[in-house]
Amino acid sequence: FILFAASGIPGNIRRFIRHPQMTGTILWGVSHLLSNGSNRAVVLFGGLTLWAALEIFLINKRDGAWQRPEEAPLAKDVIAIVGGIVVYLAVVYFHKILFGVAALPV
Repeated sequence: FILFAASGIPGNIRRFIRHPQMTGTILWGVSHLLSNGSNRAVVLFGGLTLWAALEIFLINKRDGAWQRPEEAPLAKDVIAIVGGIVVYLAVVYFHKILFGVAALPV
């Protein structure tokens, strides 16, 4: 969620990760694949992980060499991190209601 927030905020995180939203999708998919072994989970999370990796490859091919953004104020990164943590906590809290499976074992 932090990487998703960082993709829309011109902060310093984008200076180190060219595609923060796609990278976050890959990390999300891999983490769900590690915790879920069913065929449906492999199709869903594996498919989204492969899609994000392919998108990174295709965008890099289309756009060429990466030019790092200029250094940004630290406040932009703090906004992305705090916003990402708040959304993460909300998703963890409501995960069972939304998806039928608790995000963390109780």
